Amino acid sequence: MNKILVILLCLAFVMSCSACSSTNSKIPEKESENVSTTSDIPATLGTEPCQHVFKENIHKEPGYGYDGMKVKYCTICYETEYLPIPALPGIFELSVKGKTVSTQGNECYVLFDIEIENTSDKTIEQIAGNLSVMPPDCILELVCEFDDLSLAPHSTTRITSHGYSFDSTSSDDTVEKKVYDAEFNTINFFFSPSNVVVAE
Repeated sequence: MNKILVILLCLAFVMSCSACSSTNSKIPEKESENVSTTSDIPATLGTEPCQHVFKENIHKEPGYGYDGMKVKYCTICYETEYLPIPALPGIFELSVKGKTVSTQGNECYVLFDIEIENTSDKTIEQIAGNLSVMPPDCILELVCEFDDLSLAPHSTTRITSHGYSFDSTSSDDTVEKKVYDAEFNTINFFFSPSNVVVAE
């Protein structure tokens, strides 16, 4: 009798598990249809291109021998571009004619003999820019400001007091020391103007 009772209980348990398994494995159609995926999100959401409305401002006016710069920006998304404004024709020639070196205590001095020729019909009042001094294998950049020139049309002036100094106890491997030691005829020069003022 006990054996028959155990067999009946086992059969009842197996049938119950089978029913549960078949119920859980079946996904209702409506439930399946309601599952959202990334494909349901509109593809254009957040990807519409900006309908740019651009404005321009002059950042730097062009001058004689140097470019200007304008800023172009969108007033909606702030996309920004920097665009060059072509330079005006140059009105002078700058050349370096010589180099003088001296020492006072630990201080070493290098002075360049600079010639500026006005090639225009205008009087040049001021010139500013960078002088690239290029001995073999290195470059020294010097900021130059020539004020109160009053350089008349088609005339020339010489400036012999422009240069730099450095401490002689510093390393021999500095650019300043290399320029100091270099023979003048081994040095190349290039002047890049950043501001030129003429008389009105």
